[in-house]
Amino acid sequence: MRRALPPLHALRAFEAAGRHMSFSRAADELCVSTAAISRQVRSLEAFLGRPLFERLTRQIRFTDLGKAYFGRISEAMALTEEATREAMSVERRRLVIATMPTTANLCLMPWLAGFTDETEIDVEVVSSMTPPNLTTGEADIAIRVGARPGEQASPGTVGRIPHPLTADWTGVTAEPLWDEVFIPVCSRQFLLDNPQLGLPEANGGRHLIHIVSRPDAWGDWLAAQGRSRHLKERGLEVGHSYVALQAARRHRGVALVATVHFNALEWAREMACPWPGSLRSKGAFHLLYRTADGDDARVSAFLNWIRRQGDDSVPSP
Repeated sequence: MRRALPPLHALRAFEAAGRHMSFSRAADELCVSTAAISRQVRSLEAFLGRPLFERLTRQIRFTDLGKAYFGRISEAMALTEEATREAMSVERRRLVIATMPTTANLCLMPWLAGFTDETEIDVEVVSSMTPPNLTTGEADIAIRVGARPGEQASPGTVGRIPHPLTADWTGVTAEPLWDEVFIPVCSRQFLLDNPQLGLPEANGGRHLIHIVSRPDAWGDWLAAQGRSRHLKERGLEVGHSYVALQAARRHRGVALVATVHFNALEWAREMACPWPGSLRSKGAFHLLYRTADGDDARVSAFLNWIRRQGDDSVPSP
């Protein structure tokens, strides 16, 4: 059965004119001329066979029918708008993820195409070393390294964590993802160019690449291997792990990097581990989200997906 629906552009003109009680203001809202609004309202009145407005000098007012009809049409348009917004939200859902630059560049950016294809959720990645504050809504979720409040480090773990997981724990939940395990890596060409590399303490540490936010990392790694943590030379210093890995790739020395980052490298075959031994830090990679969003389908989908991606195992020599 065919619906008895008037032209929708005529309904829009009538609804706007009724809200403003003015053809000219309705015209401004819909970006058309006043004459166009008047024509559309008249076409609607012709469709209904009865007038909706009384045209007075420089003003309009509803007829009894116009007032009743406006109320029903306003409700219907509000419901249509709400349904449209919901449909658009379902069709193009969006998730904002805050994380550290290295995790963003080496892990999330190569992986996220698979998540978007699998879930039809749009993702925006915001990278910063500054701990996020999820309570302010600056991001929906975050991937960070650290320890949860009151969490005791496992036996054998060392290393100072330079940043807290989040700026505010109010109403925030943290789910563990991967351990933070450090290994020394360099380019295979660097090994060929330095056949007498020796152990770090043997060469004074001049080949080591240090990350300024983790100044004790190399000393902790040496101590974990039962060696002296004292180094005569500081070597190259860089801002964060991504730069350290790039420097190592360009044959600048040996970097100490997390296995989850190393295992995600598309160019891992260019690299080698010059010395055996690993260091498990006191922190771990966590996914943080607002506790109130625990039933959010976007958060659940991402948590289930991201857990299948990372690999924190120590690679074979």
